[in-house]
Amino acid sequence: MLDTLYYDAEDDNSERTFGSLDILLKEKDIMGIMLSGHPADDFGSEAENGCMKLSEVIATENGAVMGQVTCLRIVRRKSDGRQMAFFNLDMPDGDIQVCCFAKEYEAYSGFIKENAVIKITGKISEIEDDFSGQNEKIMQVIAKTAMQLAPKQKEIIVYGNETTKEGWAEFRNRLSTYEAEGGFPLMLFNLSLNRFQPTGLFVSKDILESPYFQAEM
Repeated sequence: MLDTLYYDAEDDNSERTFGSLDILLKEKDIMGIMLSGHPADDFGSEAENGCMKLSEVIATENGAVMGQVTCLRIVRRKSDGRQMAFFNLDMPDGDIQVCCFAKEYEAYSGFIKENAVIKITGKISEIEDDFSGQNEKIMQVIAKTAMQLAPKQKEIIVYGNETTKEGWAEFRNRLSTYEAEGGFPLMLFNLSLNRFQPTGLFVSKDILESPYFQAEM
């Protein structure tokens, strides 16, 4: 017997009906905050991307952070006219300032766009906040690299509690009929063992219409 098929992943921006980028930006424009999520939610956690949360950021020669580019300013260096970029990286738990000097901006300017979600690596320092007027310390990143993040791939989780080898063989055989190249990775939650198990299968959305599997998105 099966329990419910469960959809456990962040939707990409093209399919989100709650918390899409347009909705999030509208929320921030009207209320000053994003209520239904954060643009980085679609790209996996900080840990999954090898990044620190803002609350974990410390001064280091080589740190990594991820977030949405906001308040982007492109300026030209007086000495030779080469472009540099200064922006805030809006992270799920706050903002951090980023400076991307000429050499690095020339290499990574294609990724550094307003509202883009990117990963930045570089030197992280604690500096005086010259704009708050309160002599506060803030963290700043001198960028060495910038990388565009890919949306987290959707994952379908199916629950099963077959108790015999034959039962599981039949269970997997039914699942395999929905295999599709470029489909969604399928994860099994074994109710008998109370743990997740990879199936190694990639399935099409047709599984959502299956009379054998109950599914929801």
